[in-house]
Amino acid sequence: MTTESAANLPDWVTCNLPIAQGIKGEIDRLCNLVHDSSGDQKLSYLMTLAHARDRLRNLGFRWSHYLRISDLSDLGKFMRSQAIKVEREIGVKFSVAQKPVGRANALFVDTETTGLGLDDEPISLAAVLTEIDCTSGRVVQEIASYHGFREPHCKISPGAFAVHGITKASLSGKEFDLMMFVCLFQSANICIAHNASFDARMIHRILPRDSYTAQWACSCWDVEWPSLGNRKLDTISEALGIHRTTPHDAMADVRTMMNALQLEKHEGGTYLLSLLSRASAARKLASF
Repeated sequence: MTTESAANLPDWVTCNLPIAQGIKGEIDRLCNLVHDSSGDQKLSYLMTLAHARDRLRNLGFRWSHYLRISDLSDLGKFMRSQAIKVEREIGVKFSVAQKPVGRANALFVDTETTGLGLDDEPISLAAVLTEIDCTSGRVVQEIASYHGFREPHCKISPGAFAVHGITKASLSGKEFDLMMFVCLFQSANICIAHNASFDARMIHRILPRDSYTAQWACSCWDVEWPSLGNRKLDTISEALGIHRTTPHDAMADVRTMMNALQLEKHEGGTYLLSLLSRASAARKLASF
């Protein structure tokens, strides 16, 4: 991320540049301390250095579209050489292998549309970008959110109107904030939606698939929900005791999905953890 490119990005993206620079400075300082120390002190500095390296690697993964982390192979060679010295000096073996931090950026998404057909379009989009802990299945923090509306180029079907109650007249002249839209998707490592194949298809009417790298996971089919009559969000939220103030409002549905996924299953672990363990899109998250 350069200063020039950062000028056109929201603060929740650009704030990661000084964070990365801070960790890089910490790594440089620790390398000097490791080099100049011996015995138990060298081991202590080496452990701290390994953790700093893994944090930088994780940050680079989470914000890979915007951050370019330099090659860490030379750092790895230095750490291995110092680990050998530690073993010789105090007889302690220390593995400098990269350890996953287990944090990722998850984008929870919902759309309201003109209908279900191939020619239908999104008219409302809600998205919440979060940092998640992949080992606990918990949302660590919300990073950014967006809820916008768009005037479609086709009619809103009676069936769709009966669900969300949005009229074409109420959408006159409205457009999605494409800059925000693009930043959210390019900042995500995984996109989660309830019936993801449908929401992804609608998103791609606005945002080309090759403009972001995150894969999709489905909270409808990739989660081991309780045995219910169906997997509708209404049914799931009612069964789990989640109050919905405005069903079929895109942002309300995103919040409901997030709340449901963070609940504990009877056998332990959250439903989000269940999704992360089952969804093929989530498999590589565990290595960072």
